[in-house]
Amino acid sequence: GDDYMCHVTGDCEGTPHANSNSTWFHFEVQGGDVGRTVMLHIKSLNAQTKLYGHDMRPVVRKGKGSWSRITTRPHTVATQQHFVVSWPYTFDGTDPVRFAFTYPYSYCELKSHLAQWEL
Repeated sequence: GDDYMCHVTGDCEGTPHANSNSTWFHFEVQGGDVGRTVMLHIKSLNAQTKLYGHDMRPVVRKGKGSWSRITTRPHTVATQQHFVVSWPYTFDGTDPVRFAFTYPYSYCELKSHLAQWEL
């Protein structure tokens, strides 16, 4: 398979509110041939060794389907300079595939839920 490295920047990078926190990621992959396996590496994260040590797994969404946890336990490497989370993914269709640290919750979803909860 092929290896792909994704680098995460700090929260609010490029704004006056930038900081060194870098836990979240959310990206999309397109164009993978059915049956092709790629190895995804997310680099420059804050060290989350305990979280991933307790079976934390990123989430995946194929096309317009539902989000679910990846089935393979990710591999982690922690050094003084970097924390890297890696996992394989095999394409089983031609739809775009999205990955995220955990289940995304959009502003639109929040507004919809708040409207439902208003009395």
